[in-house]
Amino acid sequence: MFMNYVRLEIVDSDGDKQGEGSGIAISANHVLTCFHVIRADCSVKCRNKLARFIACEPANDMAILEFDTVFRPNLKWTKKVNLGEKILVYGNAVGRGGSLMIFNVANVTKYQIHLFPSAPAGSSGAGAYNEQMELVGMIESNFISRTGGIALAVHHRILRRFVEEVLGVPK
Repeated sequence: MFMNYVRLEIVDSDGDKQGEGSGIAISANHVLTCFHVIRADCSVKCRNKLARFIACEPANDMAILEFDTVFRPNLKWTKKVNLGEKILVYGNAVGRGGSLMIFNVANVTKYQIHLFPSAPAGSSGAGAYNEQMELVGMIESNFISRTGGIALAVHHRILRRFVEEVLGVPK
């Protein structure tokens, strides 16, 4: 599993595939993803196992799912994000399964990290890592203007607070 990447499959009540998404393995049975990836009228699967919805924080576009599948996460949290820093994202870009994407930190706010360039569709929920393979954020959305675009990632401090509130202090 590259950088704790989890490929999620979104299925309707008949079991028909409705889309795909990305997630981050945060424990042996838990996956962190974007809340908007999880559709109210659908279920989420990974490795043909259905997820159980554990918690969400829609205001910051975060959700935690639980699976019977066992993941082997090697999650390390960063302490700092630097402007211009190279960021690696491995996610389900454009439904291709695992795709490696490289970004640069353009701006850091209290809640988000702005990455350049923008991320392809299907990247939501993918982990953003520095070159030391420490989690710095989770791809959430894009901001596109006439002069270009940036990817928006939920800040690692927001993610860690949510995970610790829901699952306890990570080991």
